Amino acid sequence: MNNNVVNLPNILLAKIINELKDNLDKLYLTLVCKRWFDIRDSILSFDCQDCYLVKFEQKRFFLKSYISTFNHSYMRKDNGALLFGSSLAGKRFHYRLNYRNKYRVPNSTREIYFDAEFNLNIDNMLMKLSMSNVTHIYFNDNFKQPIAKGLFPPTIKLISFGYYWNHPIDEGVLPAHLESLSFIGCFNQPINEKSLPSTIKHLKLSVLFDYKHLFANDKLLPCNLQSLDIPRSNKELIPPGFLPANLTEIKSLFVDELLLPSVLPSSIRSISLDIGSQTNRLAIPIGVTSLTIDSSSNGWRLKNVDLPTTLRCLTLEDYNHQLEENDLPNDIEELTLVNYHINNLPIVNSKSIKTLKLLLTYVNTPLEIGCIPQGVEQLTFDLLNGIPLAPHIIPDSVRDLSFPTGRVKLVVGSLPPALQSLTFDGDVVTPLLSNDLLPPSLERLTISIQQAKTSLNLDINTLFLTTKINTMKIMSRSNIYWYIIRRLDQSHAILSGGQSNTEYGIIKITQLNTTISNKLSTESDF
Repeated sequence: MNNNVVNLPNILLAKIINELKDNLDKLYLTLVCKRWFDIRDSILSFDCQDCYLVKFEQKRFFLKSYISTFNHSYMRKDNGALLFGSSLAGKRFHYRLNYRNKYRVPNSTREIYFDAEFNLNIDNMLMKLSMSNVTHIYFNDNFKQPIAKGLFPPTIKLISFGYYWNHPIDEGVLPAHLESLSFIGCFNQPINEKSLPSTIKHLKLSVLFDYKHLFANDKLLPCNLQSLDIPRSNKELIPPGFLPANLTEIKSLFVDELLLPSVLPSSIRSISLDIGSQTNRLAIPIGVTSLTIDSSSNGWRLKNVDLPTTLRCLTLEDYNHQLEENDLPNDIEELTLVNYHINNLPIVNSKSIKTLKLLLTYVNTPLEIGCIPQGVEQLTFDLLNGIPLAPHIIPDSVRDLSFPTGRVKLVVGSLPPALQSLTFDGDVVTPLLSNDLLPPSLERLTISIQQAKTSLNLDINTLFLTTKINTMKIMSRSNIYWYIIRRLDQSHAILSGGQSNTEYGIIKITQLNTTISNKLSTESDF
């Protein structure tokens, strides 16, 4: 008989603490009494999923009484990303190793990346991975080394080869349980049906791949394949019956293939289509829920495409015609227009559209009220040429508004009265944000560092005192580092972030202006 004693109070307390989302809230609970503080290592676990480079994190961790708890929590991460090399633009890592030195892959590592200069034989490294928990491997563009059979451990689920990798893939090179395989650029080797494991669900082929290698064998594609990405360089038509029956997504499809019978299986739900100079009437198969159409040709119009009633998401790239009311299905929920050249945005009276994305949009005349349909709740507005956003252009239904990369001029009344989230990304340069431009309903505000440095009229103190805002994020130009201000109560906020992702602690709301101004002027990451 097993007579192990179960400490039920500790178990219950640990479960209660784990329900808390914020690390500071978890820590505060262990300070309620001396007993809880004494057993902190057994009841407390920090959320370290967003912590990077543990050596730097430890230097910034000032609560020495909790350092062992922090280290234990960090090593239990299940999303660790490891870099072999010095740096990789646009990506943050939890671990960084020198491949030439002795090393051990941490147990929490799930993803491995290589810096831009890495081009060494990796046979020894792959053998070491057999004792790790790594599931994803991303090779850089300059990696050109061949890979021997049987070296990838069976735990690997995703492999992405870089631009210059171009070696034959014989049977046994790829791991038996691989689920995702990507070739980016130069890969152009024959593939046989034994080269690709049957477990592959996602396959992306390279821009230089000769598709005669692919279409010569109608049994080549894995039977479990769900997503196939064929670059637009392909000039071969897909033979009828070639695609597996379980395929749900296909990208960069030639329009002529829609005119051939039995090319697309009935399981298809997402299609990315290159129209080109096509002028014939097209029929999108019933069951498709997401459709992307790319064409810079003036020879076709959306009204010449029979869209299925099942369609919910539509993306039009380089479409050169005014959208008319009857062009869209009644139940469309998400509409994206990319590189739209019409002087005025379309008046589309569709109450079903909840998400509208206007990317790389050129507007040369003032926008009219009604150009954005009433009922839209999430709006991404990428204006490239600084047209003033007059009052009531954005409908009152919008709750989430984002200006990604362009320039926009705001005036009083530009923003809807019930707006909850407002984001300025990248190098957006808006007028000096002042409090009278922001509605009192605003809960989340994200601004770029360029704007933060110039928005001297934005009174952060008053913003937190007079609105519902509970989170403000100030992002760096690279969108890698940021400062985050989170409301704690009516008088205090928590400041965190910066290059080292530091918890700066609790600050009085009346001191936010001074504190943020000092940080922005001194931090090197800005």
